Amino acid sequence: YTEVFDMLYDMNMSEGMLVLGDFNLPFVTGTNFDFNAGNGLSTSLLDFMWFYQLRSFNNIHNCNSRTLDLALSNQPLEISTAVDPLCNIDPHHPPLSIIVSYIPIHSSQSTASAEETASDWFYDFRKANVLALNLAIQSIDWSTLHSACHVDDKVQIFYDLLY
Repeated sequence: YTEVFDMLYDMNMSEGMLVLGDFNLPFVTGTNFDFNAGNGLSTSLLDFMWFYQLRSFNNIHNCNSRTLDLALSNQPLEISTAVDPLCNIDPHHPPLSIIVSYIPIHSSQSTASAEETASDWFYDFRKANVLALNLAIQSIDWSTLHSACHVDDKVQIFYDLLY
């Protein structure tokens, strides 16, 4: 993890950050855990969290009342147990449903140069035909997704169905 932390430190991240992963820290139990109470890895994680003003959001415990999968962000997150997971449930890693609310930390000014504006592009979902998109997604036969056993195969099938 420390190599990943070092890599992310080198990237000047000025916008929202979301870090999801199986940190396998068996002493973490939810969001109110004191990362100072753990080992050297948890101290490195805490330093990383402080540097980027990240909070831990996953409060879903596994079969051992632990939280091995962390969701860290400096943006609001809502996390719950996924109702319809893509894979068989691993009791040590319960499936998560994560809602991300992205709030831009800075916005481009109307006086920004063309070069700055080009680098601050965004998707304009307000112009999307949500009804047609919803109907298109509903018309997909998702049964092939359930036939795969491995998550990598499921992701590939998912992308094949969408594209």
